[in-house]
Amino acid sequence: MASQGEDMSMRWELLVADTWTDPELRKRLIQDPAAVLKERGIPTPAGVKFKVIEDTADVEHLVLPAKPAAGELSEEQLETVAGGHCHGCGGCSGCRGCGGCGGCRGCGGCGGCRPPCSGCRPSCRGCAM
Repeated sequence: MASQGEDMSMRWELLVADTWTDPELRKRLIQDPAAVLKERGIPTPAGVKFKVIEDTADVEHLVLPAKPAAGELSEEQLETVAGGHCHGCGGCSGCRGCGGCGGCRGCGGCGGCRPPCSGCRPSCRGCAM
């Protein structure tokens, strides 16, 4: 049975794939992400704004995560930061499917993932969500 996080990841992954074949959906997702996410059953926290940006062949966007609210980072968070794992792409943080690729560290692809991660782009061709 898939966890709620895995279900949401799958819904996002399917939405991204649909935008590749449906220009109108892509346009709506960029213009009003909250509405499209809601349509697709992806919950959005109240009061949080969403902005969708699209990578191109020449430009990749890096997302700097928000600073933790208070206190220090947990050991798990520190390990993730120190290990260079992808943050903010919306893809690999809940992956658990890469096996041998080691996260988003430029693995070049482990070859066993279906479908490829839509968030990490060329740096990780192996993450399954």
